[in-house]
Amino acid sequence: MDIELRITKSRAIVMSILLLCLTGCSAFFVLNFLKEETSFAILIGTFCFATVFCLITLVYYRRVKPLVFNDEIFMYRGKAYRYIRIDEIRIKGNSFSGAVYEVIVDGSKLYSFDDEYEGAKMFLYYLNCHNVPGTPR
Repeated sequence: MDIELRITKSRAIVMSILLLCLTGCSAFFVLNFLKEETSFAILIGTFCFATVFCLITLVYYRRVKPLVFNDEIFMYRGKAYRYIRIDEIRIKGNSFSGAVYEVIVDGSKLYSFDDEYEGAKMFLYYLNCHNVPGTPR
């Protein structure tokens, strides 16, 4: 059974909502310094921009290629890899989501994910089963 490793839809939606709120607050503060005639047009333009960006974020969620894996192989962007091809797993700190894991294949980063991704715990389990260097135990 193949499992997908991808960003959660709820995280993409939350990112969009936060951007919308940030844009709205920024527009509010900018509008306090402008004349009333132009402020309404700027406010509408700002919210249109934020809405378009939210839609782009959701389209990104649907379009981005997930890493698909099972207990023997994993696939990314149409190429299949065996776990033995992974050079290492690099762990980098991130203030928002904790640890970020980078899958290094042939000396370059193939994919990065964190604990909040759908399927992350199962993928880390398979990495441990295959004794991939750098995998947290």
